[in-house]
Amino acid sequence: MIWTLASDIADKGQVTSLGAIQNFGGFLGAALAPAVTGYILHSTGGNYSLVFIVGGVLLIVDALSYGLFVKDRRPAVLTSER
Repeated sequence: MIWTLASDIADKGQVTSLGAIQNFGGFLGAALAPAVTGYILHSTGGNYSLVFIVGGVLLIVDALSYGLFVKDRRPAVLTSER
């Protein structure tokens, strides 16, 4: 569903750029997740609770950032007052 977001909110000439930025963010997270998970597990003695807490917090931050930073790009509907 994240791929449709780029086409919904970006201008026609910027869809691929926004898609590429989103893709880069996903790949960056996928590259860092195993290292961060390993560090947390090593630091906590193999306790997975903090790993899931960090994942949940990041998910909430991600959802809030889309809600706060993504603007409504639909054209305004003009209504005439009589």
